[in-house]
Amino acid sequence: RVFVSSTYLDLKLEREAVAEAIDSIVVPGIKFESKGMENFFASNSCPLEYAKDVIDECDYYVLLIGARYGTIPDGSELSYTEQEYDYAMAKEIPVLAFIHTKPSKFHKKFLDKENKPLLDKFITKVEGNKKTLKYWEDNTKIASYVVGSLTYAINKDKSSSANKEIESTPPSKPGENGESVLSQTNNSSTPNLPSPKP
Repeated sequence: RVFVSSTYLDLKLEREAVAEAIDSIVVPGIKFESKGMENFFASNSCPLEYAKDVIDECDYYVLLIGARYGTIPDGSELSYTEQEYDYAMAKEIPVLAFIHTKPSKFHKKFLDKENKPLLDKFITKVEGNKKTLKYWEDNTKIASYVVGSLTYAINKDKSSSANKEIESTPPSKPGENGESVLSQTNNSSTPNLPSPKP
């Protein structure tokens, strides 16, 4: 499962494309499923707590940053998107972050001038977390960027798991893996016995 986190107004079409692309990924033995605000049901939980519960169920967290900082809930200084990101990082869920390089290219109705300093600060935080980021400008390519990054991450994780499994396998004992116990005995330092006299 992959949680897709972003602001909504400026990235609505991009979110739809990314979710559809994630759901269409084909990897043997793995079923992909995107998760995000569009999938939320009505709940007695507040939106942020609901999002945290969904993030807990996910294997990867995808962050899209566009032209807006996002809604800041009452009583908080951070947007929903930034708090979701902080939560995923704290839970050590693999994070794949994609940052738009020229938000000024978005339609002016999507520009969030009032919260621009907060957006810049958030981007600086993401860039400082020593994760490999993908910068993007062409909105039509973001879905392919996400799919490529997810596929790479999963293959890398599978390879790491296989190596750990090999490293944790105890050495075989005599007689295991088709090895002859007799052959080991013959190679030992057994003293030579005198041959019987005729």
